[in-house]
Amino acid sequence: MSTQVQFKDYSMGFKDDDGKVYNLIDHLNMQLDEGKALGIVGESGCGKSMTSLSLMRLLPAAASVQGGEILLNGEDLLKKSEPEMEKIRGKQIAMIFQEPMTALNPVMTIGKQIGECLKLHHPEMKEDEIRKQVCEALNDVGIDLSGYRYDEDSKHLFTQRTINGKVYELPFEAESDGTKKMIAALPVLMVALQEGRTVVVDELDAKLHPKLLRYVIQMFKNPELNKKGAQLLFSSHDLTTMKNTVFRRDEIWFAAMNDNHESEIYSLYEFRQEDNTRVKSTAAFDKQYLEGRYGADPYLSNMLTGRDWA
Repeated sequence: MSTQVQFKDYSMGFKDDDGKVYNLIDHLNMQLDEGKALGIVGESGCGKSMTSLSLMRLLPAAASVQGGEILLNGEDLLKKSEPEMEKIRGKQIAMIFQEPMTALNPVMTIGKQIGECLKLHHPEMKEDEIRKQVCEALNDVGIDLSGYRYDEDSKHLFTQRTINGKVYELPFEAESDGTKKMIAALPVLMVALQEGRTVVVDELDAKLHPKLLRYVIQMFKNPELNKKGAQLLFSSHDLTTMKNTVFRRDEIWFAAMNDNHESEIYSLYEFRQEDNTRVKSTAAFDKQYLEGRYGADPYLSNMLTGRDWA
């Protein structure tokens, strides 16, 4: 069953040692409908990760929710008990952190971990079928593996590629960081697409090649692959994905710090230009962001204008 996520006037901040609260996110209103991908782009420390963690109810101890609602299918997650949230996490919404490799069990093969994830939700699947699905999913995101093998004696995983009819093996540790991240994140993405769940990815572009980044986004935006209406909410520094051929204006959100050091999170569709008109759907979103038209990272603006960075 697909889900709908909605932030309604949501505000949160951090308490200092004296108990004073400094707001970070102020009155956020954002909605993610079924079958959509939504990206939040912005400078470091401007609230992207805190937005993701808020949805998961995994904020750090010093954080303080100041008001509003976070709705999942109409139910306010902020009113849920921790046992209730434990049932929601992973089953309705799941998160892939900046370092998903840390989620891997070092004594269990990645193939087995992926297989167990699929087996948990589809117990009727056989091992060969699981292996085939795993490899097909990797192929779909541009990773050309034909198989994998785990050596029990050396306790090492080897990835396999078939070239001109011959199988070549590579130690898993020798794969690129992007490939390892994609393989580690794969179980969450596959189950979400199969069951119409929401996936939250913190810094999706970290250690991930832009080509893989676009593949992941398109998996969720392609109705042939995303038949159950799964959603993707991600934060990113990568501007190459901000194109009108990839996103609609209401699917691109920006995060920037204002003069009070509060995070302002707003969609491209809501953004008004100097003449009070909306940005055209045919505009070069990535280029205009770098030019500072949407509230660019101040360091980027300084570089482009020739001003000092300080």
